[in-house]
Amino acid sequence: DRVFLYTDGITEQKNSKGEEFSVKRLISILEKNKKKSMEEIHSTIISELNMFTEKEAIADDIAIISIEVNKNWKKGIDFYNKGLQKIKQKNNTEALKLFKKTSALVPGFPDAKHAIANIYFKNKEYEDAEVFIKDYISQRKKDIKAKHLFIKILLKQNRFNEALKISNSIKIISPDDKTNEGLQKSILSALKKSNK
Repeated sequence: DRVFLYTDGITEQKNSKGEEFSVKRLISILEKNKKKSMEEIHSTIISELNMFTEKEAIADDIAIISIEVNKNWKKGIDFYNKGLQKIKQKNNTEALKLFKKTSALVPGFPDAKHAIANIYFKNKEYEDAEVFIKDYISQRKKDIKAKHLFIKILLKQNRFNEALKISNSIKIISPDDKTNEGLQKSILSALKKSNK
């Protein structure tokens, strides 16, 4: 799927006969060139506009913006939504497979990574959970709930100092975070026990 945005400087540009380039002409160019890359289509539009105006100066500003949706996004989002349904059905094994498919198809979609980390955490596969939650947090640095999960993962691995560091960073951003307060108590208690 593609979206093309343009300014009226393209469609209202006139030639020496006083005719406008027109929306109809622009749509025709888009239809004839739909198999080409976005860059080629942009070049074709500018070329056609220059030929139409007989290389006279363009009178108005012109801009073309185009967006192309990756074909994998739809499939990836479908897998993700099915994974969420599997979670509701308490079928974490199938959900994990679907979230992994999502992540493979759309690596830039962080929510799949968060979902994978959650499942690995529930399955007590803490090292795998850590890999995915770190990846997620690298894309969504302000997600405090993800940081809560990261702290829990670190606690399960007895990495208390790292957990405390993350908890302290949350405390700066969100001093009234009750979940973080509880996690920090757990961390400090674990640190105290480990130092005995």
